[in-house]
Order: sequence, then C-alpha cells, then structure tokens
Amino acid sequence: MRRGISEEDPNVAPLRDFIFPHPYSEAEKELQEAGLAHLLSFGKVKLGGVNVIGKGKSGVVALTEDLNVVKIRRSDSPKRCLKFEARMQERAIGVAPRVLNYGCHFILMEYIKGRELMRTEGIDVIIQVLRAGFSLDQLEIEHREITRPWGNVLIGDKRAFIIDFEDARPSPSPTNFVRLFSAFRRSLLNASLHNKYI
Repeated sequence: MRRGISEEDPNVAPLRDFIFPHPYSEAEKELQEAGLAHLLSFGKVKLGGVNVIGKGKSGVVALTEDLNVVKIRRSDSPKRCLKFEARMQERAIGVAPRVLNYGCHFILMEYIKGRELMRTEGIDVIIQVLRAGFSLDQLEIEHREITRPWGNVLIGDKRAFIIDFEDARPSPSPTNFVRLFSAFRRSLLNASLHNKYI
C-alpha cells in the first residue's frame, strides 16, 4: 500500500495513456521535461485503459509516481494554456492545493487526501468551507465556479480546500464567501422542503 492511498495499489502506466482524448507531442514533451514519463492508474474515473482522479472540460487530473497530482490539458480543450490558471491557484495560498510546477499543458500540485464536499454537511464542515471562501476574498481572487461548490471543494483532515481555478480571475471585490453562503442556504432550504413533503 502506498503512503496515504486507500484504493488498491495503483499501477504505473505510460504518460501517453493519460493525454485525452488523443496524445499530442507538445504536452508529452513538456511533461517529460518536468520529469513525468509515467503516472499512476488511480481514481474513480475510467479513461480508456487507466483510471484518473478527475476529468473536466479542459483537463484530466491524475496521480504521479511520487504521489502528487497533475492536471494535463486536454487536446480538445478550449483553453490553449494552463499557465494563468496555475498562477491563480498559486496566489490562493492556504486555500488551494500548493502548485509545485506548471507549463502550458500541465499543472503539478500537491495531493490532498480528502473527500468531495457533500450537500448534507455538518456545521463544522460548512464553517471550514466558508472560511476558505473568505480567505479567497481576502486574496482578491474571484473563483467564478463556486456557486455550486460540490465539485470544487475538497474536505481534508483539518480544513477545506478550493480546487479548479480554471475560470478564476483577480478581483478587487470578490464574492466567494457570499456565493458559498448562498449555495449552502439553498441546499438547506431544498432539503427542509423535501423533508416536509415526504
């Protein structure tokens, strides 16, 4: 069993297997120059013959051999480069996973051992998430995808982490805290209405 990994011991697979939907030389070259020739088949999302942690419209997220996480730009991504996203995530120090390295086609970051945010969280987790949103506001970063936070927040052992800075922008008056508060309020209201009519 590898350090901090709870699934079956993952298999090593060639980098090319993780470049989706088809490999392209610019990404392969940049990742190999960063020392990433192989990745681990690990996660709940199936991607051809390998498993990954996540797959979105602009990238695939996979586990590295030294147990960090890499986001690889999809070959069909509408974004031509991930550098701006990486810089926004770097700026979100203490709120987002730490960025270790990046290029146009990848962002290498620390692996957060945790779980996804659920709609039925206790008050202690809600407070952690709201604190993370407030911290982002203090750093003058508008996340822009936090209105529905269930896909953009990880709950670690001691705190919440905000992830996926794909659409984030600098802002002198961000609204992350307010958006998170509204999302939790809506979720709690919907749950109480649902329970009322069961």
